[in-house]
Amino acid sequence: MKTRIKLVVSFTVGLLVGLAIMFVLMGVNARKLMAYYASAQLGEMAMNARQLRAGQMEDVLKRYDLSLPTMTVLFENEHGKFLNDQQKTGALWAVQRYYSDNPSLIVPDNAKAILDSLPPRPPTACELKATTSTKTN
Repeated sequence: MKTRIKLVVSFTVGLLVGLAIMFVLMGVNARKLMAYYASAQLGEMAMNARQLRAGQMEDVLKRYDLSLPTMTVLFENEHGKFLNDQQKTGALWAVQRYYSDNPSLIVPDNAKAILDSLPPRPPTACELKATTSTKTN
C-alpha cells in the first residue's frame, strides 16, 4: 500500500512539475514570437516613415498593394482562427473598404473570394455623420 501511495504521489508531482515547465517554456516561446512580430512591424514602420519623408509615397503604396492580397489570404487561412468573429471580420472589412475606396485596384481572385464572403459592413461613424448631415440639409 505504501509503495502504491508513493508511486501515485511521485507521478502526480512529476506531472505537475512537467506541466509547470511546459507552461513556462510555452510562455517564453510566445513572448519570442511576439517580439519577432514587433521587430518586423517596427522595421516596416521605420522604412515607411523614411520613404514617406523622402517623397517616395508611391513606393510605399506599391509595396502595400502587392502584399495586401497575400496577407489577406494568410490571415484568413492561418491567423484568423485565433480571433473572435468580430476581430476577424473587422480586419477583413478594413481590407474590403480599401479596395472599395480604390476601384482602380484589381483584387486577386483568392483574396476576392474571401472579401466577397464577408457579411455586409456596417456604416462607419463618418458615413453615418455624412448621411445625417445630408438629411438635415
